[in-house]
Amino acid sequence: LSPPWMDAWLATFAANTDPYFVCFRVAGKLDGIALLSTRRVHKGPFRLTELHLNTSGEGPASPMVEHNGLLCAPKHRHGFATALHQHIKQQKWDELRLNGMCPSADFTEPHRQCGPPSDKVWQSAPYVDLQSIREEHKSYLDSLSSNTRQKIRRSIRLYEEQGPLAIEYAS
Repeated sequence: LSPPWMDAWLATFAANTDPYFVCFRVAGKLDGIALLSTRRVHKGPFRLTELHLNTSGEGPASPMVEHNGLLCAPKHRHGFATALHQHIKQQKWDELRLNGMCPSADFTEPHRQCGPPSDKVWQSAPYVDLQSIREEHKSYLDSLSSNTRQKIRRSIRLYEEQGPLAIEYAS
């Protein structure tokens, strides 16, 4: 939800979606903001409209969305969540996607109370605790199961048959 993240996201994905911002004002002062975007998808024989909060449903190339939520002053979270929910109820969509939001997030409560019936799918975001691996003086590969290490080493050998492997850091 930080400005650098949102700037990078908009620069990368905004051309393929139609994002817009919903602003929440208290006494004329901007107190909250949310990015909404819609995406048309095929699910079986059906063409559905997904409505996304702070993402666009970028698909398989999407970065893992974590710590998604409402960007507003803490004392006005409930009011912003309620107002945003009312706005969302007036939009045309088939699925509301709250990628990266935890089940206890501020926005989910108003949606649970008065939203349309829906199936909820909560998925945990996988992560690697690199700090603990460093503290144990291990490599990341050493932290994996022996079966996974074996598969990775076999893949490395097969790729090296096509030429040397190299790591290039993004600048």
